[in-house]
Parts: sequence; structure tokens; C-alpha cells
Amino acid sequence: MIKKSILALLLLACCGFGVSAQRLKGPEAVSYFQAPSNGIEFTKADVYLSNDDVLEAAKKEETKSKISGLGSKLGGLGNMVAGAANSAIDATANLNKMLDAYKDDKGRFGVWSFVPPYVQLPEEVEKRVNVEIFVFNEDDPSPSASMPTTPDKDGYYDIPYYVNCRYKVVDQRGNVLLEENLGVLQGSSKTKDYTPAAPASSLKGSIGAGFAATKKDAASQADALASGDLEDEVPIQYQIGTNAAYNAVRTAVFARYGFGQFFAPIKLAVIKESKESKKMIAPTLAAFEGKKGLLLTKPEKEQVAAFAREMEQVLPAVSSKEKWAVLHNLSVCYAWLEDAAKASDYYQQYTDEIQSTIGKMEYWNKFLNAGMKERMAIQKEMKEKFGSSSLGTAELKQYQEYNNIRYFVNYYPAGANRYQPMLTAINRDLKRFVDFYAVNDLLCQMFEIDFPYQFFPLNDFAGSPKDMRATVVKEGMAPIEYRVKFNSKREIKELAADQVAVADDGSKVKLETRDIMPQYDADNKYTGISTDAGFWAQVVADNTYTGLNAINDPLLKKTYGIANNITKNVGLFGGKASDEKVQLKVDLDGNLYFTGSSSYYRANSFFKEMLNSMGVEAKRVDTRSEFFTKANINEDGVMTSWNWQGDVVTNFGGVLSGRVQRLSAKPMVRSIDFEGADDKGNPTKIDFNFKLDGTMELEEKAKGMAFVNKYIADLNGPLPTISKDTYEFDVNTTWACAFEYDDQGNWVKMKIGPYTAERTFKY
Repeated sequence: MIKKSILALLLLACCGFGVSAQRLKGPEAVSYFQAPSNGIEFTKADVYLSNDDVLEAAKKEETKSKISGLGSKLGGLGNMVAGAANSAIDATANLNKMLDAYKDDKGRFGVWSFVPPYVQLPEEVEKRVNVEIFVFNEDDPSPSASMPTTPDKDGYYDIPYYVNCRYKVVDQRGNVLLEENLGVLQGSSKTKDYTPAAPASSLKGSIGAGFAATKKDAASQADALASGDLEDEVPIQYQIGTNAAYNAVRTAVFARYGFGQFFAPIKLAVIKESKESKKMIAPTLAAFEGKKGLLLTKPEKEQVAAFAREMEQVLPAVSSKEKWAVLHNLSVCYAWLEDAAKASDYYQQYTDEIQSTIGKMEYWNKFLNAGMKERMAIQKEMKEKFGSSSLGTAELKQYQEYNNIRYFVNYYPAGANRYQPMLTAINRDLKRFVDFYAVNDLLCQMFEIDFPYQFFPLNDFAGSPKDMRATVVKEGMAPIEYRVKFNSKREIKELAADQVAVADDGSKVKLETRDIMPQYDADNKYTGISTDAGFWAQVVADNTYTGLNAINDPLLKKTYGIANNITKNVGLFGGKASDEKVQLKVDLDGNLYFTGSSSYYRANSFFKEMLNSMGVEAKRVDTRSEFFTKANINEDGVMTSWNWQGDVVTNFGGVLSGRVQRLSAKPMVRSIDFEGADDKGNPTKIDFNFKLDGTMELEEKAKGMAFVNKYIADLNGPLPTISKDTYEFDVNTTWACAFEYDDQGNWVKMKIGPYTAERTFKY
């Protein structure tokens, strides 16, 4: 869940003003990939979340008389603020009960994995650390922050939250490694799980109506808590605030220790003294928001670098009022450019430039958390030091924008530099990459291709093709025909393939895929794959509350690929599906791994040859595999090294027997390694290895073993090890390769060992 979180240490009601319109431009949430800037010190965090009893005690002291110093200044509004604060404190007990319901038998609110499923470590290690989070929810005291009374067009209510948050990281020996007070987190999140309080008629239209409604809502929910349904009875703004704090701490902790995708309002300021920057700001923001991978691509970096140069040129001449904005822009740009030194230097200059604002915010933080007796002294000291005891709207906004980019600027470039090979390997549209790999791998298994042939290219085609038809042939195998159609933006819009196959009843039919159709949004970003059997959607983040301990790392879904029911029904026994599920992993050196499983209703290619040699017409065929694949991919999107290792089982029945027979390999290993490549990245020679530990549960085992002997002899490999039911072999061979290209740079003829292919493009 993306939160529009703002660190605001100012009680706006006290000053009597709100935040003005933003002068910075950009979206509220830009994604960035954070790698641990400190290195991999820990693999998991046990997270403990509780109410901040220290702050709660201070708040109770402050509101004993119902009218604080703040209340005496603001009269009736002050009474409302104090009353709302009391309601918040009363509701805290209810929230504590709800928190307890989420905790496991060890008292943990959650467990964070600093090394998520898509990161492959060289060895399985586990080193844990504790994260202790302290929260205290309040009803937002600013006059403009009333609870909503109507939903948006989709039925969601935008709920404001206002939560105090601090945390510390503690090792297993009890040593405090990191401690930080995030102050007040203020923002909003959407939910449908909310019923507006009935408006108080006596207060209708008054400035205190929102506070009265909030107070009434909190009180009624507290009274109803006895029903036992904690989640329904705790004020929704406290649930959302707690989750906002939970995720804010996660962002701060992962900046040092973990891998994950995060979001922040990373914006740019319009600089009056630079007319050129006004033209450049839109494409520069587009590079941030619309980036194709986790890091910026070379063209995207060129756009950002050009904007940074313009900012550096204008910096010496800019007015004092504009200087902070230029430094903001430079901090952001050099962070995206992965220049940790320059990003840090400009952010320090930014800090120095607004030191007065930062100092005032620190005093306001002390003021809000102080007791009645200390507040007057704090206000006096603040006025003596800064000439004023209040903050202007511009200062507040300035501090918010400064703090919004804090973790991104200070930690993103450091993490990107530390793990450059890893991030370069996966700096692509990951969901499309993994889905395309899953479809390719499953089609190769079904069509009996023993190397990673790309039906869907992992990189885009060259030029602007409109249509492509292709044929793939293996010696002694029926040809595979497939067609690819493109949209106006060069993206594949449809792929379909077929091959003559033997059906369950022994007749010859076409093995046909469904029309496999990648889907794109209005900005031409990949969203998933559609067939007439369904849509495999990419789940994207939004600003919606989904649970008290919910976290959002979109890469957990983007690195998980599926090929779901991609073939049409075949033969007398329809309804068979062909599926594959794949989890992408990447190690610290940039090697890719694909782990997963597949099922399809044809024999594995090697087993198919064995059955054909025996004259067996198999029916009711079902093949299942679980695999682990390691691969290297070059900048042209070609896999230069590929090692597929898996357990494969093919079950079938014979024509004259109803008994289920089985061929299995545990494991089966197929691997290729390039000995050379042409200037397009395709191979000139490949080393191919095939290793298998097989078991036969056949009616005619002797014929099966005879096939194994002949298969190895044809490859000039060492003699296999054969027993009554099992066999083993490990053979290596070299495949000669050749490619021919058209004038656009796409290959049109291919030969790799026993496989040949031709492709015809229309541009």
C-alpha cells in the first residue's frame, strides 16, 4: 500500500493556517528499488509494535483539565481539540487489544525478510535482528482534517491519519544499533471499511463539527468493543495510522538493511530564474515515474543529467528564496544518477540552507510532546532564537519536501552502487520478463525443444514490425509454426503456435496454443497476459488500506511469473491444461535463477523419443516437473548460459493396456554455454550437456534400455549405467550455430545444433 505520508511536526490548529498549494511538481508516489546500503548484515527482522506509553502519559497529563494552553488560546475550538485528544487516548486501549490479536506466540507483530524470495544468496544463512516500533495515534487536530462524509466514485473513503512514531533496532544481545524518532506521520489512505458518523445538527457548518463527529465516532466504537469484533470497533483512522507508521519504519530500516521496492513523493521544483528548466521538468519527471526498470536506463539518465546540469548552472545566480529548491532538485537528480557523493553533498547543502526551518520544527516537536509547564518556556526560547514562535506555510511545505526525499537521496544510490551487477541484471520490466520466460519455457517443453528458444523475445524486436511468421524444425520432428502480431507501438499484441501431434485416440491433430495476448495500459506499460481462458494480471500498488500489518513490495508479485492454461483442448479427452509457475531470483553477481513447476499433457522430449522407438502409442499422457534453472543473459536479451535441472515424471497408458506406466528422471539436467557470439549477441557455437538419472516403469523395459544405448551411441557419449529399472548417463556435445539477419537487425534464419528456424517479418 502506498501512503501519502508527510512528516509534519507542526500542530496546524495552533497557528491557525493550512498548507498552501504545492510549488513542487510530480506524483505523490514514485517507486524506487532499495538495496541495503549497509550490506547484508541481517536476513530477517522480528518486529514488535506497541503503543507509546511514554508519549501517552505525557498526553494524559496535558489534557487533564480538558482545556490546555492551546485550548485557552482558541476558545471553543480548543475545547474540541482537547476533547478529541481525550477520545484518542481512550481508544488507545482498544487498539492495544487489536494489536495483541495480530501478535504470534512470540509476541511478534510481524517478521520482515531483508532478503526476499527474488534474491538468491550464495548460501543459506539466517541472522536476525529485532525492530521495536512505538506508535501513538491521535485525531488530526488541524481544522481541515475532518473525517469524510461521502465516498469517491469507486466507493472509497479517504481517511486522514495522524500518528506519532519512533523505533529502534536491537541486536540479539540487546545492543541498540539504531534509534530514530519519526515524529508525527500525517496523511490519508483509502478504504471502504468505514461508516460516516451522523452529522451533529447543532454543530452543522461550524469549525468544530469535524472534531465532534470524530469524538462521537471514537466513543461509540469504544462502547461497542464488548461485541468482540476488534477490527470493526477500533477507529479506522487509528488502524490506518498504525499501518502507516509500520510501513514508515520499514522504509527507514530497509534503507540500511534490506532489499525491496518502496515509494516516495519524489518531486521537482520549478525555478523562476531558469526558463529552460520549465521545459525540461516534465520529461525529467516522466523519466522518474515511467522508468522501464528498477534503475534508470541510459536514455532516462541522459534526461536527468541534462536537467541537473541546468540546475548547476543556475545555482550561483539564484535568489536566496529559490536556492533551497535548486538544491532539492540537484539532490534528487544525482540520487537517480546513482552518484552517492554528489547527492549527499547537495542534500547537506540543502540541510544547511533551511537550517532555520529545521530548527523551528525541532522546537515544535518539543512543544507538542511537552507538558503544560514546559510549553511556555519552549515557545519563549524558540522566539528568542528564531524571532518567532510560529511557522509559516512556506516553511512547513519546505520541510515536508525536504523530508520526503530523505531516505531516497541518502540510501538509494549507496545501495545501487553496492549491488550494481545484481541490479543491472534485473533492470527491466520484470513482470513481462518473467511471464514471457514462463511461456517460452513451457512451450519449449511441450514442443520438445531442449534449449531456451524465445517465442516471446526477452528484449524487443528491432525496427517496427507489424507481423511475423516463423517455423521451427528439429531433425525427425514435425515443424512448429507460430505467428506474432504487433500493435502500433512495436509491442507484441498476440502470439499463437501449433504443431501436428498424436492425440489420446491415436489420431493426428494439431497441438495449438490459445491466442496469447500481452496486455498494456494507456501508457503502454505491460500489465499481464490474456487468453480466452482468463487474464493473468499484474497487481499494482495503490493508496488503499488493506490491513493493520500489511506491507507492499510489488516485486514479490512482479518476479513471480505464470503461464496459465495456454493450449487448446486436444483429442477425445478435453479439458487438459498446460501450466507453468516461475519465481525469478537474482544473486549478488547478477546471475538469474528460475525456480518453479510445470504440467502439460505431452511426454517430455527425451521420453517421447524413447516411446516412439519402442512403438508405444501413449495415451492419457501427463508430464509434471519441478525445476531450478540458472542463467546468464547478455544485453541483447540472449541467454548465454542456461542450466535447467529438474525432476520430471511422465505418466501414460498404453493402447492395449489400461495400466498406468511411468518414465521419470530425478534429476534431468540440460545446459548450454556459448563458446562464441556474433555482434547481435547470438551464438556461433554452443556446448550442450544432457544428464539424466532415469527410472522406467514400463511393460517393455528391454526396448527402453535398448533405446538409451542407441541414443548415447549416436551422441558418441560414454556408455550409460543400466540396471533392471534404472539408467544413468551424462553426455556432452558441441552444436554449430549460424544466424542470418534482415536490414532491420532481426534474425530471419537460425541454426542451433539439430534445430533450424526461419522468420518472415512485415514492417
